[in-house]
Amino acid sequence: MTRMRAARRIGVVLVASAVTLGLSACSATEARDTALQLPGKAAQALDAGLGKALSAISAPTIEEAKAGTKLSPKVTSPDIHENGVLTVGLESSASVPMLVSSSDGGHAGYNVDVAYALADELGLTVSFVSVGDASQADSAGCDIVMGAEAGNSGSMTVVGSYAEAATAFFHKGAEGTVERGAIMGKTVGLQESSLSQQLLKRSDLQAAAKTYSNLNDAFAALESGSVDYVLCDAYSGAYLQAGYPDIALAGSVDAPVSVGVAVNPSNAVLREQVTEAFDAMSTNGVLDVLRAKWLGGMCPLTPDTQVQGVTMSSVTPADTAVGSGAEAVMGATGGQDGSTAGANAVNIAG
Repeated sequence: MTRMRAARRIGVVLVASAVTLGLSACSATEARDTALQLPGKAAQALDAGLGKALSAISAPTIEEAKAGTKLSPKVTSPDIHENGVLTVGLESSASVPMLVSSSDGGHAGYNVDVAYALADELGLTVSFVSVGDASQADSAGCDIVMGAEAGNSGSMTVVGSYAEAATAFFHKGAEGTVERGAIMGKTVGLQESSLSQQLLKRSDLQAAAKTYSNLNDAFAALESGSVDYVLCDAYSGAYLQAGYPDIALAGSVDAPVSVGVAVNPSNAVLREQVTEAFDAMSTNGVLDVLRAKWLGGMCPLTPDTQVQGVTMSSVTPADTAVGSGAEAVMGATGGQDGSTAGANAVNIAG
């Protein structure tokens, strides 16, 4: 399996938090610096992902992008709350790289960039609202909610898959899916008291766990050879591994779940327009570029990227006592961007 590479010319302006992101190398780097001052390895990882995204395409300048045809709104009130504006819910439990919050209240991240690109495709501007989960969309006045998991978003319909949720192994080597036997008895780096640690305990891999206070230290240990693998939230891992040219995905331990946009199922017009917009974003390469920017080009997670033959024991009360949510990442402000507090939080340190 090779790393996914965007290969199409992009004819839109991608917008990062608080700034317009043209696809020239200079403006992309400035956008990251202006939108969020990420600490240490986190900034290096994002820069690495940006570099891979930008080197993969024949990018238009900002002037070329702006010269494109301005789209007319494809959906209006009452199918959206406010004419000309797509009101987007951002789940407060989302973590880096899906969502990163700055000290001034600004937002960046994969969910944010996809929302901007989606609104651009619909001919709308964007307004963000914080929500606990997709079920709060109507009460919060949202048109859509980003980062919703298929089958886990209550009565909302999830459309436009652009991400996957899973817990994955990373190793030094080429991207691919390793055999179960390659992990058996090896040393696995984990964040202490994380969901990943509990999954490894429940597996029959007989691997030796080596815990760290944050994922940065676990990946540094992997780079130095102190551990054979790191097991963590797949997207948090992809975000960090972008800063290490010799570290890549080795396969997920669980089946990936599709992540997309939650829309009220009764709103047929908006649901159809969002679906069509995502089809366009997939065809013109916009989603490829955003994925490369935030995930360093990690391939999409599918049943083929799951390590086969791993048996999991039943969940015990001890497992759920530690934490049952996805690992969260601390952002530039040092505060946690997620609901899985305490030892369950992934700390991307400076």
